[in-house]
Amino acid sequence: MAGSMIEVQAVAKRFGSTTALAGVDLAAEQGRVLALLGPNGAGKTTLVRILRPCCGPTAAAGASPATTSSPTPDRCARDRARRPVRRGR
Repeated sequence: MAGSMIEVQAVAKRFGSTTALAGVDLAAEQGRVLALLGPNGAGKTTLVRILRPCCGPTAAAGASPATTSSPTPDRCARDRARRPVRRGR
């Protein structure tokens, strides 16, 4: 995975007893188009939210992603406010 602009290994996310992501590896090269395809509930949006620096603490392969380019806390609050609220799933 050398030369990747975005690279994550062994990303996992659980919501209570539900596993949304289990051991996801991803490498995206700069200047390339990447598509995440899968059925509803496959974890596509969860993965993208984890890759965004303002989503809060996260760990992949036991290490926290770099936060040197993290947006300001004000921007993070605005981003969270824009997320749709899902009820009655």
